[in-house]
Amino acid sequence: MNYSEIDEFTKEFKKLRKKYPSLDEDFRNVKEIIRCYPKGRGEKHWNLLKKKESVFVYKIRVRCRSLRSTEIRIIYQFVEIVNKVNFIEIYYKGDKSNEDRKRYERIFNESI
Repeated sequence: MNYSEIDEFTKEFKKLRKKYPSLDEDFRNVKEIIRCYPKGRGEKHWNLLKKKESVFVYKIRVRCRSLRSTEIRIIYQFVEIVNKVNFIEIYYKGDKSNEDRKRYERIFNESI
């Protein structure tokens, strides 16, 4: 599995990591779960936001040990034919109520 992230994701991650020290390890765990189940496990923690052919955009609830809850959200794109995950957005649900639709639409449209 190949992983990448857009610049906005990197900046958001660094900012959140300062507030929530366990986020590095939590994110490594998320990557491992996505490696095993890139399209989710059919549970409420994964929401399919957009799909076209072999390109999918998901929103996933992430458990953050520093918060002791699943208040962190990650938006990622999975390109099935090349087995690649592109991280688009990460945010704390208490700071932002919804994902940046324009951002994931832009990334999605660039990939098809």
